[in-house]
Amino acid sequence: MFTRQFCNPQSKMHLLDYPNDRSLHLHPTPRSGGVAIIAPLIMALPIWAFSIGNLPYVFIWIGIPALIISVLAFLDDRFKLKISIRFAGQVISVFLAVFGSGLLCNFSFPGAEIELSYWFSLTISIIYLLWMTNLYNFMDGMDGFAGGMAVFGFTAMAILAWNTDATGFIIINLVITASVSGFLIFNFPPAKIFMGDAGSATLGFIAGGMSLWAEHSSIVPIWISITVFSPFIVDATVTLLRRMLKKERIWQAHKTHYYQRLVQLGWGHRKTVLVEYGLMLICLIVALLAINASTEKQFFFVIFLIVLYTAFFKNVTRLELKYRQTV
Repeated sequence: MFTRQFCNPQSKMHLLDYPNDRSLHLHPTPRSGGVAIIAPLIMALPIWAFSIGNLPYVFIWIGIPALIISVLAFLDDRFKLKISIRFAGQVISVFLAVFGSGLLCNFSFPGAEIELSYWFSLTISIIYLLWMTNLYNFMDGMDGFAGGMAVFGFTAMAILAWNTDATGFIIINLVITASVSGFLIFNFPPAKIFMGDAGSATLGFIAGGMSLWAEHSSIVPIWISITVFSPFIVDATVTLLRRMLKKERIWQAHKTHYYQRLVQLGWGHRKTVLVEYGLMLICLIVALLAINASTEKQFFFVIFLIVLYTAFFKNVTRLELKYRQTV
């Protein structure tokens, strides 16, 4: 019965992603997978709160705004909301999360910790959460990619907090991992369903919110959280800066992210996403090794990642030049 309704074009849940200027897929594909990711969280967390009774208060201030973002993103997928409405919803959600889960009062990095003023802390926290929400959406353009980043990222956050007393933080990360893993089975190349904005924007927001919570509560330093999610953060940020330098219209759809460029070079979704999984695994291992390492070793890991990403980006550019010479 559910299958017939899902496949019925008249169903309100039957959302199709039609190829556009930033798409890498060729055929209309259902994009309501985000509902399958968020629904278990909505059901599991209240059950946890009522049965066990110790749902971390701080996550309520991440979960409720995340639900707002998810609902607005789903409505946008369904009805195409005005950008101003959706952005206003994101801003409101970010303010709720920032004031509920804690500002980024200190910025930690290898060997030091900088105490931030209130207004700078507020500003950087808001920008960080908004960017995480939207960059995750930007990077959700390849089969298995955003789901894979969530599985690697939230699993890493749970492992990193394993030796702390942050049991609630660990369980929430594992619940998210389990929820996305079920979706990823159907999203791995060739994808049968996409998560849509309802999934990608929400996961990006939760990733940002959890990393702020981790820093604020001294569970995981913010630079370690950024390391974990760096395959998305670095690609999206470098691509944005590159397009700004070229004076391109950054709000327009495009296919110039590094992962998109690899797919267009003929690598395809499966090969590209497996290479990206390898990068995610390296970042996970680096985070695990670096969190309790000496300052000197932490600096080494940071330099290693800079060299790794530089080599990766240069290699993509080299492959593009070689490809153009052969066509």
